[in-house]
Amino acid sequence: MCALSLISAVLCAQTIEGNATDALTGLPLPGVAIQLYKTGGMPARAAVTDSLGHFRIEGLPAGGYFVLIRKEGYSDWHASKTAGDHFRVSKDETVRLDARMAPLGTVSGRVVDPDDRPISDALVRLKGVDALGSFYATTDRSGAFTLKNVGAGTYILMAQSSKEPTDEHAVYATTYYPSFDFREGAAKIVVGPGAELLGEDIRLRTAPAWRLLGRLVASSGDPAAGASTVNATWDGESSSECETVGARTRADGSFEFPRLHRGRWSVTAVAPPAGAAFREIEIGDKDIDGLEIRLAEPFTLNMKIVRDPAPANTQSKTEMRVFLIGGGNSDQREGSIDAKGEFPITRVMEGRYRIVPLLGDVASMYSYYLASIRMAEREVLGDTVELTAASPPITILYKADGGGVRGTVEDCGSARVVLVPQERALQDFGDFIGHAACDAGGHFEISKMRPGEYYAYAFNQQPPIKDLAGLPVNHAVHVTVRSGEFSSAALRVTQLP
Repeated sequence: MCALSLISAVLCAQTIEGNATDALTGLPLPGVAIQLYKTGGMPARAAVTDSLGHFRIEGLPAGGYFVLIRKEGYSDWHASKTAGDHFRVSKDETVRLDARMAPLGTVSGRVVDPDDRPISDALVRLKGVDALGSFYATTDRSGAFTLKNVGAGTYILMAQSSKEPTDEHAVYATTYYPSFDFREGAAKIVVGPGAELLGEDIRLRTAPAWRLLGRLVASSGDPAAGASTVNATWDGESSSECETVGARTRADGSFEFPRLHRGRWSVTAVAPPAGAAFREIEIGDKDIDGLEIRLAEPFTLNMKIVRDPAPANTQSKTEMRVFLIGGGNSDQREGSIDAKGEFPITRVMEGRYRIVPLLGDVASMYSYYLASIRMAEREVLGDTVELTAASPPITILYKADGGGVRGTVEDCGSARVVLVPQERALQDFGDFIGHAACDAGGHFEISKMRPGEYYAYAFNQQPPIKDLAGLPVNHAVHVTVRSGEFSSAALRVTQLP
């Protein structure tokens, strides 16, 4: 990795100067971008290292600063430490900043079929195990791929292909390096600073596959008029394994999926204004003929919103937003909760959805946490459920007895503290993600959190919400949030690339 040192010496002007070198060779690095910021985030001055790797910024007002150091092809982790190590420049002082930067690595190889023939247009993904982020590439005509600018760390490598094997009863499975169709068998890829890993070849595995013939019909039982798209979706253990294939209906409403591998598939179609259709089907060891999926007219989904304790002003309306997230049937509705707490959603298409509610007014958002989503007596928070006209009412419970976390971050500066639920199903709910900044002493506080188990991180910048599931747990502190209590945590800053 990289290292940064700050050495202060009293001279006769407020100046920052230093050198950037390659951490592996020790040679000077020209063209390194130095961006200086005032404490608080306002840009101050910038510089670029010369041919000897040297830079100098003069005439600075005394005060607090931090710096970011970047160069294409080099990691800036720890070259700028906690989003730039925060330091002060006093009157008539020179601060020396020397950065040792680690070059980024590359991983290359080929994707081939079981007979060693190249597979073009295969999607290759390198996913961090103890490193942040993922890297993607697509194979060329020779099956070759190269993943560039890879930071040091341990990864797993996988490939997917939509091409069809010569065996009519087979498909290519998601395959992990070097040739496993289950994640636990994957050999780890260890990338060192500046490493060039060659020959990381993946030989795709095949899985048995069978034909699915079906027919899309209207609610009357007649063939669905007009061409529609029917999707078959299989959800793997992670988003990287999810598969969706499509087919077009013919004039008689028939459709065909020539090859679906074993497993449970969701077959959906949306044909406004006629409605939507949904069926789950298990693909086993034989072709399936004559599957009928029937379009159903839109229906009203009754929801009741309960807040415990009830808000003091029961007459005021609370804005509500509900996301219905499903395979091809996603929907979003906004409106107000009435005096009885009812929130009906009209014209819902039949299908399988995950229900994600969000209280709309600021007072409620910071007073309550989402405690439960129930369909009759069944808890469905985080689950995908089938919604039809016969579905029982949904009860959404918010509670106000949340707990919190207080703590410190070493050399926090402008770092962001993020509290992420350990339960994977809850990580897609913005309500369950806690955020905080540090005060001048490096202290932070996050309150009104749902009781449960969390990962606590301190990052040099706000992480993208879509990447929360991929954050490495070995960078986290495990925290238990208890109802009505504050837990404590001591954190260190982790650099996001």
